[in-house]
Amino acid sequence: MRLTPVTRRAGRIVLALLLLIGGGLCRELAPLVARAEVTSSPVPTEIEHSPLATMLGRLPDRPLGLEGAMVTYADVARQTSALGVDAPRGTGDEQGRQRWVAAVRSLTLPQATGQHWTQPEWRESFGFDLYQIEQAAEYSAPPFGLTVLRGTFDPAELRTAWTRGGYQPIDLGAGEVYAIREDFQIDFSNPGSRMALGYLNVVAITDDGTLIFSSTRDGVREALSAAAGTAPSFADRADVAPLLRAAPPDLVSALLVDGELLRADADPAGAFLGDESPQDFATRVAGELLEARRLPPVAAALLGRTVGLLPGDLGMATPEATPAPSARIVVALTTISPDAAETSATVIAERLTTGRTPPLMSGELSDRPWVELFP
Repeated sequence: MRLTPVTRRAGRIVLALLLLIGGGLCRELAPLVARAEVTSSPVPTEIEHSPLATMLGRLPDRPLGLEGAMVTYADVARQTSALGVDAPRGTGDEQGRQRWVAAVRSLTLPQATGQHWTQPEWRESFGFDLYQIEQAAEYSAPPFGLTVLRGTFDPAELRTAWTRGGYQPIDLGAGEVYAIREDFQIDFSNPGSRMALGYLNVVAITDDGTLIFSSTRDGVREALSAAAGTAPSFADRADVAPLLRAAPPDLVSALLVDGELLRADADPAGAFLGDESPQDFATRVAGELLEARRLPPVAAALLGRTVGLLPGDLGMATPEATPAPSARIVVALTTISPDAAETSATVIAERLTTGRTPPLMSGELSDRPWVELFP
């Protein structure tokens, strides 16, 4: 299995994202049919206990940003349970493997190494695979990466694989921690390192069985402190905590990004419409940017989906005894004030009612009313 990169797998929410940035200068997007809901009402002051809040509470307090830092989350256990899919019974269970992969393909699984997690060579090198994972969260700011996994891991198998691969115990003040190379170092002569690309240079098991790995010692140390409650966590951040309070309890996939990524920038390359003159192009781009900036500044955004299937999900048939729930796209924003939230809700609702997709989008998505795409 090759996991689709997050920027492609998140294609199903790109149309929703266009509602935020104003829809200008976007050409290649995947179709989506979904219900969109906009609310600016207050959310509870306490974060409801959920796998999302729990997993992000195990990541340390590191910022999102414009340099590529983002956080992904996936609840594999909830999604596969809802679809009635069991883990493959063994290496020869090809049908079971295909059903499992189809069930989780749409989730934002960790990007740095996840494409290898179904390979037997991966489990031999690191002692776990995709079929054991229940929840996953990853903070990614290449070349730095930090991944936290909950699942049905066998600590003995993990230790055996790590010892065989050359990992040595180290002391980071908490947890059971092992390291194989210096921070960020990659050994291309080693099969495991070629798959891990330095992102598993340091690995750890916590007392409750959580698996942590990172490209640096500080990354694992910070995650151990966050999990123990002795240091602030990513979930405690002022720009993230409101997103967790707003997220529905059945969320199975999420991508968290800095709000400034929602600010539209013109990309003139190849963006002329037919025989459009440079003057008309400049006027149109200026109007698109002005429309984009009607949305107030956003501190952070959560883009995700709830449990189940969307109409565009292909290759996933559930047993008759387990009807698939209908998934929803979720977009949650942290704004700078209640007034900004009210304005954002008004702008997005107006775009839903009156907006059209850009003429530059290809095929049947070109110049379509939003109401046709978001019934």
